[in-house]
Amino acid sequence: MIICGKGGGRLAEGAAILNRLSHPDALWLEGCTTGWLARDT
Repeated sequence: MIICGKGGGRLAEGAAILNRLSHPDALWLEGCTTGWLARDT
């Protein structure tokens, strides 16, 4: 599971909460959607 958005602490916190709730595969995509799109340019 990947959590993505515009960035910020809420995404990292959401991934941490999901990890604690037995979802160890939850990840926070650093740079979020903007970072992911920028890597291909």
